[in-house]
Amino acid sequence: MALERLTLLENAVDSLNEALRKYNEGIDGDTKSYKFAITHFSHFIELMFKYYVSKSHPLLIYKNPYSKSLETSRGRKDATTIGLWEAVQFLKNEGKPIQEEFKQDMEWLKKLRNKIEHHEFKMDTREVRLTLGRLVRAFIDFNESHSTLNFDEKIDVMRYPAFVSLADEYKSRLENARATATEENDDDSNYNCPHCGATDTVSLSGDLFTCHLCDQTESAITCRECSAIISETDAVDLDIDQHSPDPIYVCESCYDKMCYEE
Repeated sequence: MALERLTLLENAVDSLNEALRKYNEGIDGDTKSYKFAITHFSHFIELMFKYYVSKSHPLLIYKNPYSKSLETSRGRKDATTIGLWEAVQFLKNEGKPIQEEFKQDMEWLKKLRNKIEHHEFKMDTREVRLTLGRLVRAFIDFNESHSTLNFDEKIDVMRYPAFVSLADEYKSRLENARATATEENDDDSNYNCPHCGATDTVSLSGDLFTCHLCDQTESAITCRECSAIISETDAVDLDIDQHSPDPIYVCESCYDKMCYEE
């Protein structure tokens, strides 16, 4: 039987790639995949902080590095390793503290992962995407400040766009807004925001448009001519000069057609 052996770093990167794969599946509409993105990413974070500790000395990732039983007769390390927060404290003692927001996001991630693994759970998919984005950005900043590790060379080519998107604050917010719009839309149409100009970030729920990037909301209007559903900003009131209490709305396309026919 073939045995696969992964180093601490290889194991961490493997979990990151799996997290990114599941994140992509979630963005594509399989929201349950976010559950696995959380568990894999949490595993990646914990292993990476142990890896940073091991750079000071490989034995420091063990709770009892002086134990005589650390090595088994087969030459395999067989002992309990330190946890995430012990690794974080070790790095802090070495003058490598993490930012408070980074710590809070990791705590949130760990709590949600524990609920997923041990009990029932509720998951706000938008919050998951936003938090993963912040964690990736904070992790990159920490890695660049305290390590020479180049993740560009280790992430799978197919997963790299997702990593870059999460690392870029605006791209991450834009991707999150588009995914939320798709989830909350009453129909299968794509709507653009007339305020911030973002594409596919607006959902229609009932008679209200909501942009999930800039948080602007508008009433949904039905065009009298073609029955297209449009935002109030994009609607043309044919009775605007008469100040009618019951305005007659048409879309810009129908209005242009009417003007051309005149």
